[in-house]
Amino acid sequence: MASNGSTPSLRHQLGQWFTPPELADLVVALATDKRPGLDIVDPTCGDGVFLERARLAGGKRLRGLDIDPHAVAGARGRVEGAEISCGSLFSIEPEQWMADAVIGNPPYVRQERLENHTRSDGQRCLEADWNGVADKLVALGKRADLSALCISRMLRLVKPGGRLGLVVSSALFDAGYARALWRGLEQVAAVVAIVESPDERWFSDAAVNAVVIVLERGKEPAPFPVARLRVPIEEARAVVKGLDDLAKVAEIRTAEPGRSETWASLLRAPSAWFEFERVCGDALVPLSEIASIKRGMTSGANDVFYMSRTKAEELALEPEVLAPLVRSPREASAESIVIEPDGTPSVALVVPDVEDARQRYPIAWQYLMSYSEAAERPTLRARSPWWSLPATASRVFLTKAYGARFIQRLSPIPVVADQRVYALTPKHGIDPTLLAAVLNSTYT
Repeated sequence: MASNGSTPSLRHQLGQWFTPPELADLVVALATDKRPGLDIVDPTCGDGVFLERARLAGGKRLRGLDIDPHAVAGARGRVEGAEISCGSLFSIEPEQWMADAVIGNPPYVRQERLENHTRSDGQRCLEADWNGVADKLVALGKRADLSALCISRMLRLVKPGGRLGLVVSSALFDAGYARALWRGLEQVAAVVAIVESPDERWFSDAAVNAVVIVLERGKEPAPFPVARLRVPIEEARAVVKGLDDLAKVAEIRTAEPGRSETWASLLRAPSAWFEFERVCGDALVPLSEIASIKRGMTSGANDVFYMSRTKAEELALEPEVLAPLVRSPREASAESIVIEPDGTPSVALVVPDVEDARQRYPIAWQYLMSYSEAAERPTLRARSPWWSLPATASRVFLTKAYGARFIQRLSPIPVVADQRVYALTPKHGIDPTLLAAVLNSTYT
């Protein structure tokens, strides 16, 4: 959709993805549940599409907020009579913005890309909003990305008995802080529905996979539907006017509260998986019970830390700071399960954080200092020192994204991996080769 004057780079910086009207209709229907005349707020309103659809659904008082003045101007023109302000979600007084339904598509920005003032404002709001009420939310702290901070704050604006209806990334069910986030939210609200479309992408220009989630403030957590749409969103929005209508357009699976670690599989797994799970019983164990799982490193500056072997040779970098790098499932060598450490297309520059790094690795040090301005990039500001990659070497890897085949890779010696891959460290007594064999079996 048009962004009303915002440039693509600004939208990316702010984490903005403007929402199709048909998706906004579905969110509004689930948040209002056939109740007209509600007070409705969208505190990250963007171009105003949610408020526009809320008006068509019978919303009475409509209020919006956005940090982008271009988006605010567009929203005011789109939804005449709505009260739309320019400002930050983290700077408002919650009591002045309380509503029967809070809706929207909060921005998605990874925590390492957050501006310091945004992170501190979000953390301040966590403490002010939920201290003594939802201690698990307060404990999120620096682990949360912008989307999680926004959700926590937006729930604070919902009146008891009201609903929060949002479009969010499904990564919120897998993130390292996911368990703390959802258990914290369940201290003050209940998830009443999650909706996704397994066969249709709602945002063609976004890398994240979007889902709809609806929470009801003050409701005791209980089993709830995970709805996988069987029809396009255009058809679903014409049928769904409330939660009870989801079964008409979706396959319904039941999720248990307090078990957010299972919600992602309910969204993504084929039906055959659940039969397999039933037959296996206790013989099927979580991967985390037999191996530690750590996401590969986020370099913060691939152009600085990742390079081809040819470039590394041309620079004459010290071999001891060059680590074979496992990157994408689409790279040339990724069709093989076995990793050839000397044959990876790329290497990572991993200089250890030691006092005499400059003397021990003079060529690598000179190269890094030629990129010293990289230390000011948002992705590197929080790392100290900026030039030392937080790399953990491993032999077994689980791929986050897939190419033509589903391959989990094995190296004869420890190598490092990019964030698109999970590094597995088998627990005592677990053979890495056998673990790789299981991960590459038909069953998994």
